[in-house]
Amino acid sequence: MLSQKILVAGCSFTANCGFNKENKSRYHWPCLLEHHYNAIQTNVAIDGCSNEEIFLRSIEASVTGRYDLSIIMWSGLGRKWIYFNDKNIDDFTIINNGIVKGNNSLQKEAADYAKLHYSYFDNQYINLKKWLLQCIALANFFKNQNQPYMFALGFSNLIDSFKKITYSSGFVDLDNVCKDTLDFDNRADDYILKKVKVIQNLIFQTSQLNWLAFDGQNFYDSAVDVADDGEHPGILSNQTLYQQLVTHIDQRKLL
Repeated sequence: MLSQKILVAGCSFTANCGFNKENKSRYHWPCLLEHHYNAIQTNVAIDGCSNEEIFLRSIEASVTGRYDLSIIMWSGLGRKWIYFNDKNIDDFTIINNGIVKGNNSLQKEAADYAKLHYSYFDNQYINLKKWLLQCIALANFFKNQNQPYMFALGFSNLIDSFKKITYSSGFVDLDNVCKDTLDFDNRADDYILKKVKVIQNLIFQTSQLNWLAFDGQNFYDSAVDVADDGEHPGILSNQTLYQQLVTHIDQRKLL
């Protein structure tokens, strides 16, 4: 019997989760799945991956290979990858707020770009809207490819904040992050409400996709311990996620 093939995509939670090489093979959730199903794992995750890159790399892997199951763990909003055009083909540079990493991270222009972007162009409303559309688009792509898939949340990504917003002679449960995102002090209520409803409609459509969990559960917030680097979810956290994934996969007969 041929081994089943599993594709996993995401950021550092999926790439290595802060484990050293030896511990990654023993404790990291994609490796636990690989061993459990005696499968062949293809891992296209990269530390610091943006949701746009996760979206594109998932599609690229799926049009160049065939997998029995694709597991996509989405990352946080606002991460951005840039590509220098001079003396470069596809070496990526990662910018995440004040942090610059990647192949050209030491170039002054990368730091200047990051400062400019996060000072003026990091629009959280658009970041959230684009990510929700990417989830819907990727799910439809998998469906058209007859490709079994499942999504998981690495971070909360403002989902709960937007879901609970209501309006009754004024906004109810509109927290400060959403106020900033919606330019609350400068916009009329009816305008803001229209924008809220756009996101809430996309959240509802996204929630209908094949998720491990979409309401209030994400890998970062559910972590109970840390890995070798002292930052990422650790052994127990990965074990819990692995068990949840196995339950979800088996109940829906995805493998």
